Amino acid sequence: MNPGNAVRVMAGIGISLLAATCSSGSEHAAPAMVGSAGAAASGGARVGSSAGEAGAGPAADADGGAAGAAGEAGAAGTSGEAAGESSRGGSGGAAPAFPCAAGGASSPPTTAHCDPRAALTQVGAVPVKAGNNPRLIAVTPDELTIAWSTLGSFGAQFQVADRAAASAGFDDPVLIATDDAVVGLSPDGLRLITLSQDGTSYQELSRDTRGSDFSAASVTAFSLIDAAAPAFGLVYSDCVVSADDRTLIYTAQSRDGQEYPVRISVRSGSEPWPVGSAIMSCELQRHDGLVRNPTGLSTDGLTLFFFDPDRQSARAAWRASQSADFTFFADLPAGIGRATVNADCSKLYYSGAFANAMLQVASGP
Repeated sequence: MNPGNAVRVMAGIGISLLAATCSSGSEHAAPAMVGSAGAAASGGARVGSSAGEAGAGPAADADGGAAGAAGEAGAAGTSGEAAGESSRGGSGGAAPAFPCAAGGASSPPTTAHCDPRAALTQVGAVPVKAGNNPRLIAVTPDELTIAWSTLGSFGAQFQVADRAAASAGFDDPVLIATDDAVVGLSPDGLRLITLSQDGTSYQELSRDTRGSDFSAASVTAFSLIDAAAPAFGLVYSDCVVSADDRTLIYTAQSRDGQEYPVRISVRSGSEPWPVGSAIMSCELQRHDGLVRNPTGLSTDGLTLFFFDPDRQSARAAWRASQSADFTFFADLPAGIGRATVNADCSKLYYSGAFANAMLQVASGP
């Protein structure tokens, strides 16, 4: 965080930000929000993402939310619909209409870097020229590159900014020249993941060094996933890549209403991403045309961040190991739309769920 930026306490939500200051042995008091919304066993915990009902494409949210990228793909078509974090309207926080089956964990794994009991009280604006209604896409684990979208005169615009150190301000942002939507960022900040207007093809824009321009798109890394789209009638949306560049979590909807659209893909090196498998969790299940799109993944791969359109707020999921299921789920404070963390989980970067939000970063005492 730039020392020149004032740091303030977020009094509005009494912030005790979930999953941010993350040593596993933390003795911070548990936030009140975790108790009722955490495990699947508690019932009534519904999660989701800002998914447009009618297709994919960069669009402005009808309720004035930040730009809705092509990731807000719906099940019924291919034209972009106004979609964003506030696509459902309302102030969030209402209990979901359906219960999840009992049997989930009652507490997160103690091995995870991100500790949901940790309290974050220092909140400030990310030191970057973010523009109008910024919507966070990704921050690299080292905090040196950030990608986001803004609401321009003709729809969503996508920008990237770099900096020399995590304590410095970001350089002037660079507008990404693409007709597609930017939906992800590699952990080294050298590759942007884009999604075609119809939501059926991921590509990568690459550069040699930070601060340089991104080049023409390549489909090599996503050749297998892209081939699955026409074969199985899939429409894709947002994705996150792990810190070691070996795990991809993305959303793949089928036009016949695939029940579990959140997928996980694991590779051993730099080969194309396999199609992967669906994450079979009630909390990540599709309901009423809404799906959950991932927004961040901790460096240990044990904590997944995503947005819930019913609550109009972000949530997080934990698992005990990278080969285990996600079993513990909990809410982040109301009003947070898209969230991710830095390498040691000491900072939470996020954009708001509603109009006129800023890019913000929160850290511990």
